[in-house]
Amino acid sequence: MSDAPLKRVGNLTTVLDRQTRMLRTAMGPAIAAALEDPEIVEVLLNPDGTLWFDRLGSGRAPSGLKFTAHDAERIIRLVAAHVRIEVHPAAPIVSAELPATGERFEGVLPPVTRAPVFAIRKRAVGVISLAQYVIDGILTEEQALSLRQAVRDRRNIVIAGGTSSGKTTLANALLQEMAATGDRVILLEDTVELQCMADDHVPMRTKPGVASMSELVRSTLRLRPDRIVIGEVRGKGLMIGIEFVRDQKTKEKANDLRNKLVQMAFHKGLLVLGSGDTTLRLCPPLLIDEAQADFALDTLEACITELERSL
Repeated sequence: MSDAPLKRVGNLTTVLDRQTRMLRTAMGPAIAAALEDPEIVEVLLNPDGTLWFDRLGSGRAPSGLKFTAHDAERIIRLVAAHVRIEVHPAAPIVSAELPATGERFEGVLPPVTRAPVFAIRKRAVGVISLAQYVIDGILTEEQALSLRQAVRDRRNIVIAGGTSSGKTTLANALLQEMAATGDRVILLEDTVELQCMADDHVPMRTKPGVASMSELVRSTLRLRPDRIVIGEVRGKGLMIGIEFVRDQKTKEKANDLRNKLVQMAFHKGLLVLGSGDTTLRLCPPLLIDEAQADFALDTLEACITELERSL
């Protein structure tokens, strides 16, 4: 066997390592230290070059450090190079994850801003359980119990809130509850943030120009999911999430309808007719012979097939 593939992998690893070192060097010791500090959750650079840190408990405050526009732009371009996307005045926004450590990165260049800006959001170190929410006084026992029951009952749960309001933290707490069910969980995200501890889970993420959220949803339905979790979404992704929940409910109702119709057709001899808009119409009981009964069942199956194809 040729060792060419191994050499290519080795070369790619070397390139990625070099890019990572270049990026860490460009960021400087202050940002490197902030990314290691468990008390700092976000690093922010403003157009005036001021570097801010967002700390647990005390909130945002200037770090006392400044970056030149040149250095800030270099950081943004290095991140873009790592994820293999172009960044220039016609495409000035970079949304990515930092190499090796996985922090969420958002960088913006002029003309969208007057000078380069970026934000680095650190991933949660651990998962805060619903029990801890109760201990900390964030949730009552009744509220935690209600959320646990909703997870067990496979209810659709939508988590909404402002920036840094704790959406991901709560989602991870619910994922922890979900892991205890033994279900197969499929995670769909634009940026990797969720932490799933289920033994049987498949994480998937979008990639611009390669796979959109809608494409991931379609693929997920063929991966034998018990639970489907969609991470933080905005814009079109939000509508896809809403439509997905709606479609899942429609399918559940269609399955219930199918079972009821088949049972009624066999036991009561009801004739089911379908219209062009896939609406199922149930006629009153009829006195029909065996041939008519067979025709009724064939019509029923055709209508059900038509309905399933439309979902």
